[in-house]
Amino acid sequence: AEALQFADNSFDLVTCRIAPHHFGNIPAFVRETFRVLKPGGLFGLVDNVMPGGADGDYCNAFEKLRDPSHGRCLSMAEWHSELEGAGFTILREETIRKPMEFASWAKRHDETVKAELRRLLWEAPAGAAAYLAPAETDGNLTFKLTEGLFLAQKPETA
Repeated sequence: AEALQFADNSFDLVTCRIAPHHFGNIPAFVRETFRVLKPGGLFGLVDNVMPGGADGDYCNAFEKLRDPSHGRCLSMAEWHSELEGAGFTILREETIRKPMEFASWAKRHDETVKAELRRLLWEAPAGAAAYLAPAETDGNLTFKLTEGLFLAQKPETA
């Protein structure tokens, strides 16, 4: 994703869904996407997003404990900066709250890791707790993640 093997101005549309937070160099990915799009081309992006600052760091650490391949989820503001910094015009954006069932989300881990993930959910600082929104009903632990959706365009004159 950071060194695409395609010629400049090759595509009318590039999409990427729930992957950039695993990439080692998100700015390079965004620049490469811009490079391979034709002028006027569209970029559809969906990825998990986190709050900014220390709350985002906490939420990213929570995710990384469950999935060591997790790099870093950006905030919506950081995505704006990356997309606009690469030259894109953002045509549309939105966020979607995604309910997660803890048991299925953490099923591949042993009880020690699951216990630590539960602790991180329940003991999260206020901002991270508001983002993760842990809840338990009838012994079923749930929380929420947020997906950011962007439709961006490479300018016709690029």
